[in-house]
Amino acid sequence: MELMAEVVHSVLESLEIKQTRFIGHSLGAYVSLAFAELFPEKINTLILLNSTTESDSEERKINRDRAIRLIKKDSKLFITLAINNLFNEKTKHLHSLEIKQLKEDAFLFPIEGIIATIKGMRDRKDRTEVLKKFNGLKYLICGNEDTMIPKNSSIRVSKKTNSEIHFVDSGHMTVNENREEMIKILHFIDFL
Repeated sequence: MELMAEVVHSVLESLEIKQTRFIGHSLGAYVSLAFAELFPEKINTLILLNSTTESDSEERKINRDRAIRLIKKDSKLFITLAINNLFNEKTKHLHSLEIKQLKEDAFLFPIEGIIATIKGMRDRKDRTEVLKKFNGLKYLICGNEDTMIPKNSSIRVSKKTNSEIHFVDSGHMTVNENREEMIKILHFIDFL
């Protein structure tokens, strides 16, 4: 996460952007939190979208290790299962074209990069204190049916960090599953 945060910082420096707003979805929020820890003066608003400040539980770490073993055996099966599990089971059929495209794109990713990303998520540290101490505007946008980041986890993080929380009728892929409601929230909090 720290390496990716450094890369984002380099891009902002090259573009001469002194301060900006971040919205990070899932892994993107982990990177955003690492960035906020390293360069807090560069962010004025931080939105965690379908994400958490908490590190992985021991059970989640075991599941990530299983994922690494599966991807080494059958990367297409892993990608298919992983992407399908990101969407709300009740409405997944409405997003079949998006799911298909996400899978096709993911099939092109180098396996080593996917494994490195899984390891990075597994090994990331808890950044609840980073968000708690963050002086800018801070929000959580969460899916009511998100199986990756359960609702009770989001509520706990919101309370611990004094962050405003908004729930959307979606699974983990709010951007795909309920873009309209998410955009309404972004307008409401004056992000767009």
